[in-house]
Amino acid sequence: GVAFAAGLATMLAGMKGVKLPPSSTNRQDNALQGWPWIVNTFSWVEPTAWCVLALGKWRHRQGDASISARVTEGERMLLDRVCRTGGWNYGNSNMLGKDLPAYVPTTAIALLALQGRRDQQSVKKSLAFLWSHDPGCRCRCRVLLSQCWEVWSRPWQVWSRDSSPGV
Repeated sequence: GVAFAAGLATMLAGMKGVKLPPSSTNRQDNALQGWPWIVNTFSWVEPTAWCVLALGKWRHRQGDASISARVTEGERMLLDRVCRTGGWNYGNSNMLGKDLPAYVPTTAIALLALQGRRDQQSVKKSLAFLWSHDPGCRCRCRVLLSQCWEVWSRPWQVWSRDSSPGV
């Protein structure tokens, strides 16, 4: 029940990716701590997005300030890691001076996590990236993509397949 959910939220909020020193090989803020796949490792896009979604729901129901701070930092990390083309790679947007490609599944889950950041230009650009790659996507992420489009179309408009979201 509620006690289990509270314990899970506290555990998730306490888990953080390692904070790394600034790097000259990538253009991200290594001080931002999202969530890792494995304890005591680097923050990755997917686990950060899933935790932002889960804790965001808990924050909405409970109004916990410490949870709110973790959600905000997770959102900041996701915004910091967006690829130049829009969308997200699995961990970094670039490495060793090279831009990395964005992927449809990681972009879809990151956009779900960033529903409250609709005003961000990088989110709008990522919606356009996802829109341009969705029709040809042959991946196993159709349910995730459907959920993403459902969530993102509600507050704005329902987009026809002939138009794309504005950037």
